[in-house]
Amino acid sequence: MSITFKEAMKNSGCYTEYHLNDEQYIKIEKAANTLIEKLKLEYMVKAAYALMADIDKSRNEAMALAYQCLEESWENFSLIHNSEPYNLLSTMLLYACDNLSEKDSEFASVLWLTISDVYNYLSVNRKKQILTNDILTNWSNLYESFSVSSYEHSLDIDKFTYNLYTEDKLSDENHPEISPKILVKNLNEISRNTSTSLNKMKDIVSPAYKFQNEKIEILWWYEAKFSPSIHKSYREIDIENLPLIMSIDLINTLTALPSTTSTTYFLAEALNNIKNDSFSEKYDLTDILTIIRNESTISKIKEFSNLNIDLINGNSPLNIRDLIIGALLTAIPIQELINRSIITISQITLTDLCKAIFRQEQGIRLSLGTN
Repeated sequence: MSITFKEAMKNSGCYTEYHLNDEQYIKIEKAANTLIEKLKLEYMVKAAYALMADIDKSRNEAMALAYQCLEESWENFSLIHNSEPYNLLSTMLLYACDNLSEKDSEFASVLWLTISDVYNYLSVNRKKQILTNDILTNWSNLYESFSVSSYEHSLDIDKFTYNLYTEDKLSDENHPEISPKILVKNLNEISRNTSTSLNKMKDIVSPAYKFQNEKIEILWWYEAKFSPSIHKSYREIDIENLPLIMSIDLINTLTALPSTTSTTYFLAEALNNIKNDSFSEKYDLTDILTIIRNESTISKIKEFSNLNIDLINGNSPLNIRDLIIGALLTAIPIQELINRSIITISQITLTDLCKAIFRQEQGIRLSLGTN
């Protein structure tokens, strides 16, 4: 069940922060409902960023859209409130995102994939007021149901309808009902029914076949420990480069996005199978970014990971995946990338980095419709 606007406003403290009367509250609620109508899937990654950090509307399209809806409903808002309304716009976005997620689990999937790996690093106030654990858990459940295909279709085959004719009737000219015209009509009906039934069977069997074939491909990838993107064994690659390369390789093995949660942990186990302490040993994030930038062999993987590059080249806060891609594809100084991170983090385990890249890359691909 999606959060109500009243609950969102109460949790975020906007009632007291903006000293709202009933008329003003109605205007903001109207703006929030308008935002639901205008907020598209392509905005979801940037909406997630706005939910995780205070981002100026000039640096975030989702915040800009929320502010546009607010001004349309409350024309003199900026005259009354001069400062940037981070909290209010974030509250409107949360309400809109949560309602859209209940209507379409793909919205919830993008939000959860983008936020889940950095949620524990967010400030206590942010998790308490905006992104509560209950909301994130609900998005996680919606994502899981969306990622797991259901193959419980019944074979509802149309019953064939036809007439039986005997040889004596066919030779009997006194039976006009068996004229060539009637026979052709009957044969055409049988053909149509057969075609419809076979197509139904194909539609039912095909997804299940693709799903099983994908699992075989993933198992083969796991055992081979070979990168199809740079044509090297993973054991021949510097360990700091593996989270990026293995994440992108596995994403490109999938037949559809998003992957299931179990696939994410399968990826982590695959990495740990190569470097045994990947779950526990922490690496310096600056060192990882520097190695990725200086490693020429991963230039071959650029074609798979250049999505959302405009956000990285701008001045928007960056998620973990953005830091990695920024080091790979841009000339932005490493320290500047780290300073723009949504969360403050100096060290990370390779498996945590791997899971973050894998999920956040999927979130971007889903939001842009490139899955």
